[in-house]
Amino acid sequence: MRTPSVTEMVQKLDEDGLLIYEKYKGITLTSDGQKIAKSVSKRHNLLFDLLTTLGVDEEIANRDACGIEHCLNPESVEAITRLLTQLKSPAGKKLLEELDQV
Repeated sequence: MRTPSVTEMVQKLDEDGLLIYEKYKGITLTSDGQKIAKSVSKRHNLLFDLLTTLGVDEEIANRDACGIEHCLNPESVEAITRLLTQLKSPAGKKLLEELDQV
């Protein structure tokens, strides 16, 4: 099985109504495409923020966030958001400092 080319993927996204593809003119996201892109970006940023808060190197956190962002359920996004909020509180920061000493 071969990996689809960029052109094939763009054509598929065009057929799915997520972008408008005009050969030699460029690509424009539709409103549905923009919603999906914003959602993926939000998940990526959330995961990156969580991983770097936990002390993961930024380059690794970025790579890992890219790998995870596409398969998160909205319920998981909400749980991670709540966890990150707690980790950034004074008590959470203290906990992270204690974990670094272990």
